[in-house]
Amino acid sequence: MLLVYADDGKLYMWGNAKDGQLGVPGLQEIQTFPIEVKFLKDDDSLGSHNVVAVAIGASHALCLVSRSNES
Repeated sequence: MLLVYADDGKLYMWGNAKDGQLGVPGLQEIQTFPIEVKFLKDDDSLGSHNVVAVAIGASHALCLVSRSNES
């Protein structure tokens, strides 16, 4: 798997998607081009986020975020 966290705050992943490792449901088994992972933006009520760290391995992906809920 490959992961890119862009300067504009977007997260892109590609590679092995057989077991949902990329965080995007419905992908083919091998995702051959970068696809934006939008789970970080799915719930506006959670507030804005800052990515603290990312990690990928042979069969996992992790994105650690810090959220600030400015109400």
